[in-house]
Amino acid sequence: MRAVSESGAGIAEPWARMLVRRLVPEGSDPADSEYRTRIGWWEGVVSTVFSALLCLVKLIFGFAANSVALIADGLNNLTDVGSSVAVAAGFRMARRPRDRRHPFGYGRAEYISALVLAIAFIIVAIELARGGILRLLQPEPIRVTPQVLAVVVATLAVKAWLACFARALARVTRSRVLEADAWNHGFDIASTALALVALGGAVVGWPAVDGWAAIGVSLFIAAIGVRYARDALRALLGTAPSGEELLDLEHKIKSVQGVRDAHDIVVHSYGDIALVSFHVEVSGALTVYEAHEIAERAEEAVERTGRRAVAHVDPVDFRHPAYEPVRAALQEIVDADDRLREVHDIRVSGGEGDMRLAFDVVVRIEIPPDQYGAVFGEVRERVREKLPAVKKVEIGVEREMASEPMRRKSYDVSGDGPQRDAGDSRKSGRE
Repeated sequence: MRAVSESGAGIAEPWARMLVRRLVPEGSDPADSEYRTRIGWWEGVVSTVFSALLCLVKLIFGFAANSVALIADGLNNLTDVGSSVAVAAGFRMARRPRDRRHPFGYGRAEYISALVLAIAFIIVAIELARGGILRLLQPEPIRVTPQVLAVVVATLAVKAWLACFARALARVTRSRVLEADAWNHGFDIASTALALVALGGAVVGWPAVDGWAAIGVSLFIAAIGVRYARDALRALLGTAPSGEELLDLEHKIKSVQGVRDAHDIVVHSYGDIALVSFHVEVSGALTVYEAHEIAERAEEAVERTGRRAVAHVDPVDFRHPAYEPVRAALQEIVDADDRLREVHDIRVSGGEGDMRLAFDVVVRIEIPPDQYGAVFGEVRERVREKLPAVKKVEIGVEREMASEPMRRKSYDVSGDGPQRDAGDSRKSGRE
């Protein structure tokens, strides 16, 4: 409740607080998926009803006054009706239970609602600009009456309340859709304010202000529409987690007793739920049962953050006498190459006369796959220089945060002559 109190203006705060209190049990987080979708649906209903009434009033008085800015503002509210219905429908769909066809739920419907809102913004901006240009090219007298001015001022107050109401709920639920709807109402305030300026300009003999006001509002609305369309499309296509989120997950995984390292952390967002997959390195001396127990505890550490987790176990022989020198040498190779980000899954076997080494290096996401051949060759040569005891090496190359298959090559690096490529494979199998 505190978030509502801090974020909403005085005129909307009691109503937002009352809605949250009725829909969210005491002690629960309104940002949880179940409660966020309930709150969002009701906000969409309230917004739809008020936008429909404002549209009707503005169109009636806009035609009566012959003001293109006021008519455009009314059409803006008509678009608000459609976008508010989309908001309510999106939250309604997001609440649908998971099923066989959609095992990850309908949480991304919220992103679709945000995209619909963004498209509505852009359409409104185009229509506003068109009406403003036509009015500049074909000026017409505007009939301004005290009743028209009073109605416009009243609609400003209603829109201000709706903007504060949506903003309060957006902050408490941390919903991008409600934030977009709050911006929508905010631009309606600017649109109506400019319409009021246009009416004032007509009173003092400056009818051109009507057209310029419509064009000015359209530019602001188009900018916010493009911004929210971009954000919604990014969310639908899938975005990488922030560096802070990855570090936090890595810290939680490594804090589990028995986990020596963690890598390949991937976060898949489905709107109301996030799935996390990751690899944990554990001692190769453990039994399968013991390694499984550690992996489950690592999954539980991640799931306490509200995400679903799946862990893959990488057993590593940390007790091999050559492990630490090999690890240090490989880290030097990675640190000296700007294309490489990290090394993991280091597996050392055999003795001094027949040492075998396998490891994976992660290349930066900017490095295209057609440069992997050079990476393989140079890493192989650095291994040969720094670790002459190694006779056979298997190198895996994968790109950070990418879903493409890992590429793996095996080399016979024994002897002083040219080194033989012993094979090329993917992580999913030999090619």
